Amino acid sequence: MSPRIVFKAGPTGAWLHAEHLMDPMVCRIIAVAAETAPQLRSNTLVVTEAYRKATPGRRDLHAHFRAFDFRTGIESPLYEGAIVACPNSRIERFRAANRWSERMAERLGKDCDVVFGPPTHVDHIHAEFDVG
Repeated sequence: MSPRIVFKAGPTGAWLHAEHLMDPMVCRIIAVAAETAPQLRSNTLVVTEAYRKATPGRRDLHAHFRAFDFRTGIESPLYEGAIVACPNSRIERFRAANRWSERMAERLGKDCDVVFGPPTHVDHIHAEFDVG
């Protein structure tokens, strides 16, 4: 059973805009993340980032409504949406998240970039629709 999908709330939450829903490929990123997810705490897929303002001098598809971040819980295993695999083993959570990102990349294909790993993408998987 696929997990329910929740967008992180609050001032640092994941802001969903109508522009996200205009492109079927962008919507597909969320569907594939849910379909390929390992067992998650509370059976919940947490989108931790959707839209955010562009950072000058940095390529960022979040600002163009074409990227999402999904919680892995590597650093925060008790949070809703964290990967359940071996809650006491950071290494096993990391491996499960890495396999998840690989499944996502395979399913999404060459028009999407899926990024997971040090130094900046450990507690989440970043996925973006990149047609450039």
